[in-house]
Amino acid sequence: MHMDLIYKKWLPLPDIPDRLLFEALYHEPDEKFRVFLRSEDDNRLLKICFEFVLMYAATNESYLLRTLQETARRDPGCLYTVEQSRLLQRFHEESLGIYQDWNITHYAILTPEECVDILSTVKPEVSWTKR
Repeated sequence: MHMDLIYKKWLPLPDIPDRLLFEALYHEPDEKFRVFLRSEDDNRLLKICFEFVLMYAATNESYLLRTLQETARRDPGCLYTVEQSRLLQRFHEESLGIYQDWNITHYAILTPEECVDILSTVKPEVSWTKR
């Protein structure tokens, strides 16, 4: 049976606008997994750094129109956590369920250019930086 994903707005900092633009994603050996989003209003970049990532998926927004429409209608923004996650379900299926007891969070970053889904057991560090 198909369960609906539940997107819950995630605000790791108080001054994050509802709309941010995708700038870059870095996943390099011996480095933290990093996503950079740019503000439309000023010269700031929002830096989201994950110490540990189990799985991620980056998808062009034009392939996720339903998700973008539904989340914008319910709770406008670009940063979410996801409950009843199909990505997390897939992770558990692929890993034969041996990590079922881990406390894994599905983070979703939805921008007009790119959508990034991340599974992690560690909350990311989030900060503003200059472009």
